[in-house]
Parts: sequence; structure tokens; C-alpha cells
Amino acid sequence: MPQLDPVPWFCYLTLTWLIFMFLTPQKILAHTSLNKPNIKKAKTLPSQVWPWTWQ
Repeated sequence: MPQLDPVPWFCYLTLTWLIFMFLTPQKILAHTSLNKPNIKKAKTLPSQVWPWTWQ
């Protein structure tokens, strides 16, 4: 039975595992924080109380 012979698919499995373990995390982590927040420029919006007429 060819499905039980590990030689043809074991190489592909190992190569795919290595790609997912070493190359993919580096590419994902390069895009996690594109815009770092600058605390000095952060503005807080003034909160206003709405005058509800039905109260």
C-alpha cells in the first residue's frame, strides 16, 4: 500500500513544518505593530453632557 510508505510524504511534511515554524512567525511579527502610539501627541476628546429634553 503506497499510503503506508513514509518516504514520499515525510519530506513534504518536514519541509512544510520548517516553513511554518521559522519563516512564517518572522513575517507575521514584522507586521504586528506598524504604528507605535506616541503618548505625547495623544489627545483626549472633551466629553460633553447632552441636555436631554425628556428628563
